[in-house]
Amino acid sequence: MTCSTAQNHISAISAKLDRYWHLSTDNFFSLFLDDLLTCFGVNGGKHARPLEPSEREQLFELGQMYARAVIDCPYEDLLGQIYMDLAGRGHKKALGQFFTPNSVCRIMAEMSNYDMIHGDAFADLDVIRVAEPTCGSGAMVLGMLHCIKEKNPALLEKLDFTLIDIDRTCIRMAAIQILTNLLIHGDLLAGLRVYRGNALGSSSELEWFIGFQNYQDESVTEKVAPVPDRFVTLEKNLDMFFELAS
Repeated sequence: MTCSTAQNHISAISAKLDRYWHLSTDNFFSLFLDDLLTCFGVNGGKHARPLEPSEREQLFELGQMYARAVIDCPYEDLLGQIYMDLAGRGHKKALGQFFTPNSVCRIMAEMSNYDMIHGDAFADLDVIRVAEPTCGSGAMVLGMLHCIKEKNPALLEKLDFTLIDIDRTCIRMAAIQILTNLLIHGDLLAGLRVYRGNALGSSSELEWFIGFQNYQDESVTEKVAPVPDRFVTLEKNLDMFFELAS
């Protein structure tokens, strides 16, 4: 994967979202995020309102494009870059949000976790818990996962992430990107928890969003669920993509 490959995917999806935006009464990027999340059971696997046939067709096409991008660009922050690109097209102010480039995230991840990735730090632990209190679109976590998968993939199954952000768009992007990469690339984490709220406030005020846990721990009281066996929409999109590519 090269930077140009990722940018090509980002530009293509952004252009498609830009075009569809004018055909819907909703924020189409938000509708796109919700469509991907329904596949993980968020909101009971349903949209907030019935979709028009044209919207379903458009979202299916976008899902296929996103699946292809994740295949080509493992553990890249694609949605954060798309979000900023759309803001630049005038659909929404960036609200002061600027997401760290993928290359910087990977370098920072390796520098800050060097002993764990290249040595035997935490080797005696069955589970390594990592907290990201201002996760944004998940770029730093994706950078860490990219680095570990490349340098020491056996560590992935020990990692248990807790992600928090006050912005609803951010937590949706972070959850989608991590879960989709895990599914498409066949990886497994010990756990993942995503919350909406202020990490500097009381933990009781955090709003549970989505997560799963693949180990037993009686001290963890949150309601979590395993990663679904089938990510229906993306798998259908992937099947279509492979048929077109064959």
